This record gives sequence, structure tokens and C-alpha cells, in this order.
Amino acid sequence: MSVVMLPIHITFGQNDRSNNFSCYQWWGKVLLSKPLSKQFKLDAEYQHRRQNVPNNDANLFEHTTFNCVRLHLFYTPVKNVEFSLVPFAYFRSQPISITSRVSDIYGSEYRWAVITEITNSFQRWDIKYRVGYESRYMRLNDNKDFNLSGRFRMRYRVQYNASKKWSLYIFDEVFVNHDFPTVFDQNRIWGGFVFSGIPKVKLDCGFVNLVRTKGTKNNWERAFTTTFSYTL
Repeated sequence: MSVVMLPIHITFGQNDRSNNFSCYQWWGKVLLSKPLSKQFKLDAEYQHRRQNVPNNDANLFEHTTFNCVRLHLFYTPVKNVEFSLVPFAYFRSQPISITSRVSDIYGSEYRWAVITEITNSFQRWDIKYRVGYESRYMRLNDNKDFNLSGRFRMRYRVQYNASKKWSLYIFDEVFVNHDFPTVFDQNRIWGGFVFSGIPKVKLDCGFVNLVRTKGTKNNWERAFTTTFSYTL
């Protein structure tokens, strides 16, 4: 099974108290999913992201900001409980540009992760609890050396299934470092709706408020997102 996802992101935010920015992004992902048995499934994916140069124009395909390849193994021992392992992932990226000049220097990262997700369902509601840990071997944009780091990810998601075609959701995800000078990494609060009334097609529209730490300051980003998914 193959899934092609074509999200469009319009992002607004500020990198400090005096510098506001906005940008337009396009995210593309190709996902190959192979069930190995009733309990195991393997995913292989490739992601590519582009954006405009802020304060210049709105061409969201203008500049490459992200490339990623990742393997993801899922294990479902019982209903509503899922364990997963990312044995390998490679990222090449640069932060969202906040000036009219875009650097060609990219950071690199190798990652592995373990994740546990539990789902509680009653009537039309689904509540999902997710806890994960990521080990990251990364080189930042302005650093020639790779550094080993790690962080925990904790997410709480609530979804209301209005019908078989429509659903509403909101989730809060917190990232916590265990070996950085700053423990808090970032926080995502995301809400939106999903339409899946057309066979093989899913449309997801939402809004996300993101706060991430950078040095001694916090960056704020707010984004409108539209994701179109087609299953071959």
C-alpha cells in the first residue's frame, strides 16, 4: 500500500519579542506500508519540504528546507495498544527562514526511537496517550561536529467522530530534553478536522500553535495546515 501526502502550511510566528515573520511551506511524503502479520507492520517513508523566502514572495516551492528517510516497525499485541520502533531515520534540514536571505548550510541528524500508544474509545470519542523516546545523533547548521542527544515526547489526543466521514481532534504534545541545558524543548497544541468521505482520500485541515526553545529564548510559531492524502 502506498500513501502520498501533500500538505500545505502557512506559518506565522516570531523568533523573539521584536522580530515577526511569516512563510509558506509545502510538505510532501511518500509512505510504503507492508503488513507482516496480524500484529506487525513495517513502514518506509521519504519526506521532502520546501518553502518561500519570507519577505520576498509567496512561492512555497522556492527553497528546499528538509529531506528525510525513515523506517518504522509497529507491533499491536492487543487491541488499542501499539508499540513501535524507529530503527533508522536520517534528516537533513535547516530551520524555517525568518529573513529574506536563505542559507545553503543544512544540519544533519540520525535518529532511532521507541514509542508506546494506548487508545481508549467510548461512543464517538477516541482518547490516545502516546509516550516516546528519541535518541538523536545530530550536527547543527553552525557546527561541524556531531553530538549525541535524546528527548522524551508525550502526547495527549482527543478525537470526536461525528460520523464515518467527519471527525474533530485536538492534541497537546510536549518534548523534554534530558541532557540539554534547557529541559523544555518544544510544545505543540494542534486542532482541526478530518474528512474521509471519499474512497482512498483523506483531507485534514488544522491549526497549530508551537513554542520551541532556542538558546535562552522561545520561538513562537502558528500555522494553518491542509493535508491531502491518497491511498493507491
